[in-house]
Amino acid sequence: MPRRRYSPEEKERAVRELIDSPRPAAAVARDRGIDPSTLRRWVREAAGKQWAEQVERHFGFLARHGFTVTDIDASTWWEVRVTYRSPQSAVAVIRSVEMQRVEVQLMRLVDGELPEYPIFVVDSVPVNTFYADDLLGLRFDGAGEVLATQHGLEPQEVEAQLAFWSEVLRDYGGDLLAGDLSVLDELEQMVPDRARQHRQEVVLWLPESVSADEEAHAIDNTRTTVPKGVAVVARRYRQAPRPGS
Repeated sequence: MPRRRYSPEEKERAVRELIDSPRPAAAVARDRGIDPSTLRRWVREAAGKQWAEQVERHFGFLARHGFTVTDIDASTWWEVRVTYRSPQSAVAVIRSVEMQRVEVQLMRLVDGELPEYPIFVVDSVPVNTFYADDLLGLRFDGAGEVLATQHGLEPQEVEAQLAFWSEVLRDYGGDLLAGDLSVLDELEQMVPDRARQHRQEVVLWLPESVSADEEAHAIDNTRTTVPKGVAVVARRYRQAPRPGS
């Protein structure tokens, strides 16, 4: 059976119904004869498009510096991001549900592609992704006090943060926007220094029934998967008793 094609109007009506209704996606999808996963994908796509339009109102000036929108990613529940790229660098504007704020990443392209995000900051792994927070901290003495106010995901809070970060980029990142990436070299020195002040570790959660030898084996195995300098520690959790035991 050929797959049914839905018009943009049908997609928009289904997405709007789901957004406006307290009913779960499965119920709305069933009534409309749509697979629930398809409806959820449409919602993510709509969220990405809406975020791109909102971001463009504040960051559209990047086009004057040779940046174009190349990526709109709403594939996860915890964030939606729009990425602008130039031939040398990229700027990503993120609505982070996880961090409850708008975040802006500044990236140095690696062989023309977006860099992998570093899970750990260690000397053996190059750092090519930074936050606009770092840029502001490097070039503005009162950054900590100002940054403390930049949070929240209410519509007015998001708008205020977008306006704030676009201004930060204009005022403190002009050299980066002009293609001079030396500021990223400065940040690359600053970020590891800050990381050394905070212990980086991987925590293994093991049931309390695990023996000391099993714990040591698990720690040794994990150490082979993380960079040198990252600690691996084990924590225990109590297992709930099985029914009838």
